[in-house]
Amino acid sequence: MINHFELLESKRKHIIHYSQDKIPEKNLVEDALYKAWKTQPSKNNMMAYMVDVYGPDKKIYKEYIWKMCNQNHIRTDKEYNAKGYSNVTADARKDPNPNYEHVRSSAYLFVFSQRLVKKANPYYTHMIEIGDHVADEMIPEMFDHLVSHVCIEVGIFAANLTNYLLSNGLDMSYNLCFSKDLNKWHEYGFTHMQSPPVLMMSAGYRKETRHERLNKSKIYRNLKMKLNKSPDTKPDLEEIIYWRNNKKLD
Repeated sequence: MINHFELLESKRKHIIHYSQDKIPEKNLVEDALYKAWKTQPSKNNMMAYMVDVYGPDKKIYKEYIWKMCNQNHIRTDKEYNAKGYSNVTADARKDPNPNYEHVRSSAYLFVFSQRLVKKANPYYTHMIEIGDHVADEMIPEMFDHLVSHVCIEVGIFAANLTNYLLSNGLDMSYNLCFSKDLNKWHEYGFTHMQSPPVLMMSAGYRKETRHERLNKSKIYRNLKMKLNKSPDTKPDLEEIIYWRNNKKLD
C-alpha cells in the first residue's frame, strides 16, 4: 500500500535539471495521466481545461516555453523595480534563473490551459435542452469569468498527477512563472491555445534538485550555519491552519 505522505515528503523535490541519459517510458506517463483524468472531480463533468503534453521529441517547443518564462522573469523584474516593489540587481538576460531549467530539460512537459467546452455529456445536454440547467463553461462571454474555478480544478488534477507520477518512479516539478499574454504564445506557434497557461508541470528522472543546488551556495550554507537549520522553510503550521471556535472569529 502506498504511503502518500512518505511519497510526497521524501520524493517530491523541485528539479533543476533532469537526466538526459535516462528517459521515462511513455507508458508510465500515460498511466499517470489516465489515473489523474479518471479520478478527477469536475463541476458538471465539464473539465473546462486541457493538458498539452510535450514529450522527449518536442525539445524545440520546451525551449520556446523556457524562453518565454525567462522573458517574463526579465519583464517582471524590470516592472517591479520601476514601481518600487523590489530592487533586483541580477540580470536574468545574462544569468537566467536556474529554477526554470526543469522546463526545457524535462522528458515530459505538461501545460494546463483553459478551454471553452463545446459539448456537454448526455445528461447535461438534456438538462440544458429542457431548461433546467445553464452551462457557463460553454458560453464564450463567460470564459474569462471562469478562470478561478478552472484553476482550482487544474490544481486538483496536478496534485493527483503528482502522486501518480511519483508512484511510477518519476520525478516532477511545477512552474507558475510564464507569460500571461495569449498573443505571445500565439507568436511562438502555440496557436491552438484558447487562453494562456494556468500551470505547468514537468517530469523525468532527476539529475539535480533545487535543494542540492542550494547546498552549493555560499549564501545558503552561511545562513544555515548561523541559524543551525535550513533557512528556506515554509511558514509555521499555526500561520496557515486556524481552528476557529464557535464564539468569535478573530
